[in-house]
Amino acid sequence: MIRKICIILRPDGVYELLNRDGLIALCEGSILDTFHLRHENIWPEIKGLPTENMEDPVLWYSGGLYHCVVNQWSARTAFYIISENGVDGWKLADGIAYSPLRDFIRYEDSDVVNRWNKIERPGVYLEEGVVKAMTFSVLDLPKEEDKGNDGHASKVIVVPFDGESLNRFAREQYYGKQNQKV
Repeated sequence: MIRKICIILRPDGVYELLNRDGLIALCEGSILDTFHLRHENIWPEIKGLPTENMEDPVLWYSGGLYHCVVNQWSARTAFYIISENGVDGWKLADGIAYSPLRDFIRYEDSDVVNRWNKIERPGVYLEEGVVKAMTFSVLDLPKEEDKGNDGHASKVIVVPFDGESLNRFAREQYYGKQNQKV
């Protein structure tokens, strides 16, 4: 079963599908054509990446690399992985992508932190192949405490993002500081 998928159109004109179970499939031609399995589950192949309870992968191409953020719901932590071809050779970047347990969303020109109890379902907004913003579904209290008409319903937030810096970081993480491809 294909669950919680992300599909992108790659620069080579091929569609790529990634799901929460780490399955990768490719489709040449129309997005309505058959997708062909390339990997059953990439998560165990990535050194240091958890393999259980993964969800909400978001996949994109920028700066000459394929990028993916995937959330481990049980740890409430998302991880950032990078690949040169988007199919194999994935590497886990240092640190974490995001977590509601860490302060990382601040209002512009302010020290005021925007805190959320639950952050999930990331999305990426690109302009001319560079990440300009990320979207997240957020909730300010545990999901099981959210009741109808209580003002705590989930929201979608848009977070401005420095995609050029991310591309530099990704190249450094993937190729190493001395061996970066340009």
